[in-house]
Amino acid sequence: IFRRLTSVMSLCRTLLDLDNLECVLEHVGPLGAGWLCCASRTASSCQKIEAFWRSACRMRDPDMSESAETRLADPTESRPAETRPAGTTCWRVRFAELYGPDEARESRRAELQEALLAQGLQLRSDSVLCAEYVARGRASVPGGLARVVSTMAEMNFYFTKTTYSDDHMTIQESLHERAWMDANAAVECGEDEGVMVDMYFEAFDRHKISEMAKELALRRYAQQVLAGELAESVRGLREQRLVEQAPPSLHEPLQKLFAGDLEAPWVPPWESSETPRDRRARLREAAMLAQRRLEETLQGHIQTLRRLAEDGQVGDSVTLPSSLPADARAMLHGVAEDLGLHHESQGVGAMRALVATRVAE
Repeated sequence: IFRRLTSVMSLCRTLLDLDNLECVLEHVGPLGAGWLCCASRTASSCQKIEAFWRSACRMRDPDMSESAETRLADPTESRPAETRPAGTTCWRVRFAELYGPDEARESRRAELQEALLAQGLQLRSDSVLCAEYVARGRASVPGGLARVVSTMAEMNFYFTKTTYSDDHMTIQESLHERAWMDANAAVECGEDEGVMVDMYFEAFDRHKISEMAKELALRRYAQQVLAGELAESVRGLREQRLVEQAPPSLHEPLQKLFAGDLEAPWVPPWESSETPRDRRARLREAAMLAQRRLEETLQGHIQTLRRLAEDGQVGDSVTLPSSLPADARAMLHGVAEDLGLHHESQGVGAMRALVATRVAE
């Protein structure tokens, strides 16, 4: 560790002594300059680095007036550099406050894009995982950059080499079909007065459904070795070829599939030994519990709607937060309907919100 620290400090002194330090800073950019400032206290007294940070601020805001620039300047700038904390030159601090988050995001985006290109992949704008890594960095994604690239390689394989897309849709359709059948059966058995499909929908989140589709798709991919009558040696070669076409993270799961019974049917996780009546009772109880919990969470918004209905004037309206999820908004629509309020959702996407209005009786 001491030798490494000595090497770092020696490198810092060498960089600071260069006549063309400005060119070096221009090449490494703000991230490299920031590393240099953090690694060496001497950088705090380097006028070239201070000039670099000042120029970097002006480059991102070319219209910055002299008065604005003066306001950004640290009033302690005139203090001797030796009395300032290491790496905290005033213009570097200003750059970090104003442009640091954007600079960090762009750096992570470029880093991720380069790593994906090395694997023959593209940075997808619809990837939640990529967006999370770019926005928040390694701390928000277990495994960091390597995990993101590995996951993207897996998904590219699933979409291009397997039946993942069709299996994902089939699983969702199967869940909806069973919920519909359970809802109708509940009415026929006198358990419900009306058909309530949502109450009998097995609650799997998007990630769980995706994992089920991956499991089924990978199994079907492995079942290609069963096509035709094959000698043991030929089957071994086919297995090897299928493994080589998959990303490294899927080699072990494929080997386990080859070693198992590929002819056995895939059993969905929602299939169990419970009777249809017991399943309906379980789903009905879970739905009612979730409903009560949601009502408790939304009590503040429910009271807002009640005050509007009881004390508001005709034409008065309230707009509930757009941050409310779709299921919460649906429940509040029902509350507004029961209270005799006119209600509608306005806005698009993340800005969609419920607007309730008091109308004449």
